[in-house]
Amino acid sequence: MKAPVHRSTKSNQMHDEEVDEVLYAGVDAHRTATHVTIVNDTGKVLTRRRISSSSDELRRLFASYQEPFKAVVEATYNWGPVYDWLDEIADDVVLAHPAKVRAIAEARIKNDRIDSETLAQLLRADLIPAAYAPSKETRAIKRVLRQRMFFVRVQTMVKNRIHALLAQHAIVLPDVTDLYGKAGFAWLRQLPLPEPDGQLLRDDLSFLATLLQQTASLPSWQRVTSSSLGLPVCRALARSSRCCCGMRWMT
Repeated sequence: MKAPVHRSTKSNQMHDEEVDEVLYAGVDAHRTATHVTIVNDTGKVLTRRRISSSSDELRRLFASYQEPFKAVVEATYNWGPVYDWLDEIADDVVLAHPAKVRAIAEARIKNDRIDSETLAQLLRADLIPAAYAPSKETRAIKRVLRQRMFFVRVQTMVKNRIHALLAQHAIVLPDVTDLYGKAGFAWLRQLPLPEPDGQLLRDDLSFLATLLQQTASLPSWQRVTSSSLGLPVCRALARSSRCCCGMRWMT
């Protein structure tokens, strides 16, 4: 449910008649500053302003308009917070696909600079190629899964370093099921290698142990799919990207 937005009332001549005009807001969001351009149905620029990137600043900017408005923001690296702030006050928010919107802008406006006014005018003309905007909950789950995937990748890198180090000394590996299981770790820790390789091995083993501990503390894909968020979120994840094991969610 969207939070109410308090906008100033129009002149008495409008009385309580329904407002037909729709405004279009292009939002060029950055980490500390956001550029906003608001245009009307004819494309006339009503507001062009640079504000700090915060929910309060966006609310203050749009509080002076009573008309319903649509907003568009590009799917850049920091789109999430700005999209959520706009979703609380706008009648509709579109997440623009960066590469596709740039191609359209270059073809129709002859300008490769995708600024807030360009976004607003493309939105008014219904030319914004929309990107999928996952919910806040889905984005949170994806961050957890990406973290887990990152830890697993780094583990593989460290294990490969250890194998390469052992190969430099023609070490015969022990007869264990998993070199990085309990028995394998114990064998590696007591393995006498000449310096500096002995210290390198100890450092790699310490780093790997930390990575394994951190990975174990994160929810697995199976635990996430059985969480209270349930199947709809998992299907949304599969629509937007591949899961941590590289496979798409099967429906």
